[in-house]
Amino acid sequence: MVQGEDEPPKIIRFRCVKIIHSRGLRSPKGPVLKEAIVQWLAGRYRKHIMAFVTARQCDGGLGAVYVLMKKGKT
Repeated sequence: MVQGEDEPPKIIRFRCVKIIHSRGLRSPKGPVLKEAIVQWLAGRYRKHIMAFVTARQCDGGLGAVYVLMKKGKT
């Protein structure tokens, strides 16, 4: 759906997201993005995250992660 010019912006709140970071097999130091995302989710944004886990194989496997967000106050 495309938002019209006269409509106010809408805030979309997602409860579950999938972050695709790839496996990082060609990186000389190993999977850099995967480790950075895990640190980011477990550190700075921990208060907003309920859980995160490696995605199913059909959704990217070791190259993606599901993130379940805590319910925000409305």
